Amino acid sequence: MAFPLESLAMSRIYPALVVVLALLSATGCSSDQKRPNVLVVVVDTLREDRLGCYGADRDTSPAIDKLAATGALFENAYAPSPWTKPSVASILTGKFPSGHGLTGLDAKLPSGARSIAQRLKAAGYSTAGVVSNKLIGGFSKGFDTFDKSEAKGPNHVSARGVTTKAIALMNELGARENPFFLYVHYFDPHVDYKPHAELGFTPNSVGRLDGTQSWNELDELGPDLTPEEIEYVRDLYDGEVRYTDDFVGELLAELDALAISENTVVVFTADHGEEIFEHGNIGHTRTLYEELIRVPYLIRAPGVKPGLRLESPVSIVSLVPTVMDLVGLSPDAKDFQSSSLSNQLLKGEQPKITPMIFAEVDFIPPKKGNVPVGLTRMKSLRQGRYKIIADQLNDTVALFDLEQDPDEMNDLSSEDPERLQKMAELLALAIEHSKRDALTAETEELTEEEIEALRALGYVE
Repeated sequence: MAFPLESLAMSRIYPALVVVLALLSATGCSSDQKRPNVLVVVVDTLREDRLGCYGADRDTSPAIDKLAATGALFENAYAPSPWTKPSVASILTGKFPSGHGLTGLDAKLPSGARSIAQRLKAAGYSTAGVVSNKLIGGFSKGFDTFDKSEAKGPNHVSARGVTTKAIALMNELGARENPFFLYVHYFDPHVDYKPHAELGFTPNSVGRLDGTQSWNELDELGPDLTPEEIEYVRDLYDGEVRYTDDFVGELLAELDALAISENTVVVFTADHGEEIFEHGNIGHTRTLYEELIRVPYLIRAPGVKPGLRLESPVSIVSLVPTVMDLVGLSPDAKDFQSSSLSNQLLKGEQPKITPMIFAEVDFIPPKKGNVPVGLTRMKSLRQGRYKIIADQLNDTVALFDLEQDPDEMNDLSSEDPERLQKMAELLALAIEHSKRDALTAETEELTEEEIEALRALGYVE
């Protein structure tokens, strides 16, 4: 039986007792009352620290900030993995990557996985998705409509097309008697970063850079980039965020135009963040540093106090049980590996124990001949102010004090062996938990064309 990761601390205190907390419905719906609609918006590769509502000092996110002001914001939210496929699979299923088995680029969502679309469809919802990342084109199970026509690779600017299609679906679904679930996945903050001159975030060029460089070119230049050139790359990224925010605003405004905002649960998050040379790299998949796994997590729903800010760390693996709670569907705790957050959202309750936040990357790329390219295996755990990262390929560990060292520059593993041992024990428990009742991994054959497309996305070196 699977149980929420948060309960591991209790099972550690009482080894003979496995604590499984029953998740009760937070909102009841009578048989003749329409359940709330559900809109889940995921922005690919979106760092929380580049948003105004998370403290950014630039006007990158007026629409997202407005959503935060009208709903709840989790100040310390984490993705379960630093790349799209496993993280989105976790968003949809409520299981960590080791639990749903999707780790490699040639992996697919296992046939035994049950997604939020399937769960809500079984409860009478109409279900639709609009996605713009090729990596999740195969996640259509449970969706009545699954539009992936905007998934055209890193050189395609897709936010406008995604929004147009999502708004059309919202109008169609909103006119029906039954509630709807709409999943919308934006892509544009992902490499390659495109300059949006009209927004005024970047000059035309700095040094050797002019906004036309691909991920591969930036990655090769990385060690030799000047501080000014690195800042220019970050400006490009901020411009992509601001560009996407405009369309997120249009999408959310349509809820108001249709007069269905008050009966719609809106969840806004990201599949992962992005490293922009903070630790020597650009892109994602390679590490589990904060810039890669800290993500925005906003929820607006009936009964949630506007402007609520929740400090306790959470994982976005909680999305499915939380949404089900908020629409009155009483999720079964054994189905998920993270608890519903409805009591925090609706009652202001804080966790009785210090949460443990787990993340992992078992990045297994397609093979070129018999040689894997870019293989990565790492696990991390945060509890309170401390975080451990274990590199399982190199058999090394690093320990960080996030309160004193939020940028993770000072490894304390040799200075505080007692703390390291405690965190290593907790990490081992989390790894064990993530594998409980794991689904059987399934793969699909990738064509050479698909592998080249993945190389353009920065997933294959």
